[in-house]
Amino acid sequence: MNKETKIKVKTENKKSEEKKKKAKRKHDKFGLYYSLFSIIIGLLLGMFLLALFGYSPFSLFIALFQGNFSSIEDFENLISTITWMTIIGLSMVVSFRAGFFNIGISAQMVGGGLAGFLFATLVIPNAGRIGVLVSIFLPILVGVAIALLISTLKTRFGVHEVVSSIMLNWVVYWFYRFFSNPNNFPQLYPSGEGASVSIPDSNSLRFSFAPDSPINIGLIILIIILPTIWFLYKYTTWGVKQTILGQSKGASIYSGINYNKETRSAFMLSGGLAGLAGSCFYLGTNQNLPTLTSDLPAEAFNGITIALIGFNNPLGAFGAAIFMSLFENSKSFLNIYANQNVGSVIMSIILWFMAISNYVMIVKPHQFILDWINKENKEKDKNENDKNNEKSKKVKKDKNSKKIKKPQKASIKSVTKSTNTSLNLDINISNFSEDNFTKNVNTKNEIMNGGDN
Repeated sequence: MNKETKIKVKTENKKSEEKKKKAKRKHDKFGLYYSLFSIIIGLLLGMFLLALFGYSPFSLFIALFQGNFSSIEDFENLISTITWMTIIGLSMVVSFRAGFFNIGISAQMVGGGLAGFLFATLVIPNAGRIGVLVSIFLPILVGVAIALLISTLKTRFGVHEVVSSIMLNWVVYWFYRFFSNPNNFPQLYPSGEGASVSIPDSNSLRFSFAPDSPINIGLIILIIILPTIWFLYKYTTWGVKQTILGQSKGASIYSGINYNKETRSAFMLSGGLAGLAGSCFYLGTNQNLPTLTSDLPAEAFNGITIALIGFNNPLGAFGAAIFMSLFENSKSFLNIYANQNVGSVIMSIILWFMAISNYVMIVKPHQFILDWINKENKEKDKNENDKNNEKSKKVKKDKNSKKIKKPQKASIKSVTKSTNTSLNLDINISNFSEDNFTKNVNTKNEIMNGGDN
C-alpha cells in the first residue's frame, strides 16, 4: 500500500470511530432524558391520583421528606438503603448489558445473606474483626456459585436462565424458611418466637465507632466498585465484548468472542454483586434474619427496576437507587399522609414508560412525526418560493417591455443620414478623381513638348 492509501484508510477509520462515539453519546443522552421524563411523568400522575382520591397532591413530597430527612436516624437509614440497592441494581446492569435476564438475583442475594448470617452467628461468633472479611466474602462466593450453576445449565445443556433461576429462587427460599424456623434452630431463637438473635459486633459490617448506625462497610465497597464497573464497560476489552454479546449472540460468535466464557463471566459478576448486596442487607442494615411471608423476598427484585430506570448504566443505576430508596424508607409516612400503595403505583408508571423506551429508540416514532412536520414545511416553502419566482419574472418582463424603443422612427432617421453621407462621399470622390486625371495629362504634354524644343 502507498502512503496516500494508508493515510486515506486512517482518516476513514477515524471518521467511523467518531461517528460511533457520537452515536453512543446520543444513545446515553436519550436514555438520561427518557429516564428523567419517565420519573417526572410518574410523579405527576401520582400527584393526580392523590388529588383524585381526596388527598393533598403535595402530601407525597411531605412524606418523602419526613421519612428520610426528619432526623439523623432516618438519614442514616437512607444511606444504608442506597448502599444495598445500588449494589443489587449493578448486579442487574451487568446481566442486562450481557443480554441475560438474571432473575435469580433473589436466590443469590438471599442465599448469600443467609450463609453469611449463619456463619457469623453459629460458626465463628467471636472470631474478631476477621469475621468481617468472612461476612463479606462468603456471601459473594455463594452468589457466584449460584450464578455459575445457572450459566452452566445455559451453556452446557441449553436451559434458559429464567427457568433455572426461578427454580433456584424457590429452593433458596425454602432453605431460608427452614433455618428461620425456631423449631429447627432454637439457638437462633432463644425466646422461641419473634426475631432471631443479632449478629455479634465483631462479625457485623457496621462500623465499630457507630454500632447502632445502619451505615456499614458496604458504603466504602460501593464507592470502590461503582467507578470500577463503569471503567470496565467504558475502557476495557471485556466491556466491549460484553456489549457485543448483549447486542447480538451471532455477531459475538462471528467476531471471535468466546460465548461460553463471556456468559459465565457475566453471570459470575452479577451473582457476586447480588451476594454482596445480601451481605450488606442481612449483616449491615439488618442485624438478624427478617421473617418471610409466603412470597419471595421483594428486596432483590428492586434491582430490575433500578437497572431499567438507570438505562443499564452504572452511574444511572446509582441515581435510580437514590430515587427508589426515598420511597422505600418513607412507606410508613406515605401510609399516614396518603396511601402506602402510592409509591408502588408511581414505580409501576415509571417502569411502564421505561419498558417502551427500547421501542421508541428502535422505531423512533418521534422522528416520523418530526419528518412529517419538516416535509410539510418544506412543501410550503417550495410553493412560496415558486410564487415569488413567478412574480419576479412578471416584474422583469414588464420592465423590459417599457425600456424597448419604437423601431420605425429610429430606422427612418438612421437611413436618411446614412444615404446622404454616402452620396456626398461618392460625389467628392468622383470630382477628386477627374480633376487629378486632367492635371496629370496636361503636365505630361508640357514636359514632352519642352524636351523636343
